[in-house]
Amino acid sequence: MAYNVYDIDFKKLVKWWTPYPLRKIFWLTFLGVLLYPVAQLHQLLLRFQTAKLYQLKINSQVCYLEQMLNDSFDLTLRRIYISDAIWYLPTYIYQEAELKPVYVKKEGEDTPVYIYTESEAGEFRDDFVVFVPVGLVFNMDEMKGKIDSYKLSGTSYKIQIF
Repeated sequence: MAYNVYDIDFKKLVKWWTPYPLRKIFWLTFLGVLLYPVAQLHQLLLRFQTAKLYQLKINSQVCYLEQMLNDSFDLTLRRIYISDAIWYLPTYIYQEAELKPVYVKKEGEDTPVYIYTESEAGEFRDDFVVFVPVGLVFNMDEMKGKIDSYKLSGTSYKIQIF
């Protein structure tokens, strides 16, 4: 698509559309001053177009979400990245009232059974994790708002500071 349709040089436009007998410095300057507000609105239009084209380029893919987050919060070092969340199967431990033995690891076994917290293995499992470096200063609400606007609906995430 040709985006150069919106490139307008207002000085040349004034000169081209002014009749030849009126092409004096005074009249060209006067018409340029009259068109100055239109040129300013045109610049606002071009900035709006650039912002909207950037927003349309971003979608819920991981690479585009990372690009958007790094462009917004960590432009120079680009340390923010997204990873899939790890889901652990919960290990059930019997309560004392059930009168069942609690075996987490037998003496002969080499591999221990790990017990995870509810946030790691509960019903509220995250679909992806956004890793943000410790030294980065950012607004958590702004980051959540940007992620929420581009992520797939129905997916959940967690922001982890590393």
